[in-house]
Amino acid sequence: MNSDEHKHAAFKSFKLVSQSGNLATVAVEIYNPDGTTHNATITHTMNPPKGFETTISGGPLDEAKFSHSYTGMGSKTKVDLEGDFKPIPGMSESDHLKMLDNFFTTAFTEDNANLQKMK
Repeated sequence: MNSDEHKHAAFKSFKLVSQSGNLATVAVEIYNPDGTTHNATITHTMNPPKGFETTISGGPLDEAKFSHSYTGMGSKTKVDLEGDFKPIPGMSESDHLKMLDNFFTTAFTEDNANLQKMK
């Protein structure tokens, strides 16, 4: 989590602030669609190898909660994402869903590239 090689385009900065047991807390500065940034705290509750749960505090995604679940399928892994995101004022539901889909698709691609480097 604290590797300099684990970069995400959505984050201007990403710093692991605490890790204890299966809980990791990260301070982030996240890019907004207009290029400005906001600060947030992300808490991951890890449940390896089955997945993890995430909560976000601060910014437009304040109170967002989502989980990633992993299911082995031979030499591949199926990833399921389920979450609860409150509406963002001034953003249509379709634009909100599009933004979330783009964020998670990009993050998955970046994570996959990072994992390939670790092999």
